[in-house]
Amino acid sequence: MFASEETPSLSAEQRERMFIIFSMLISLFERAYLLLYEDGMKEKQLRRWRSWEDYNGRMV
Repeated sequence: MFASEETPSLSAEQRERMFIIFSMLISLFERAYLLLYEDGMKEKQLRRWRSWEDYNGRMV
């Protein structure tokens, strides 16, 4: 996922599986955002939220 080089010659089935897995991952992050983000979070919640933001920022 964070590799700098492209995965060589995937089959059509492997590309489809990779697309499905990435779609599921994005869906998980979207759900976490909708369910867990709140204005005025406590320090512990805010620390957890920022760690999610850092991780998501690396994916883009």
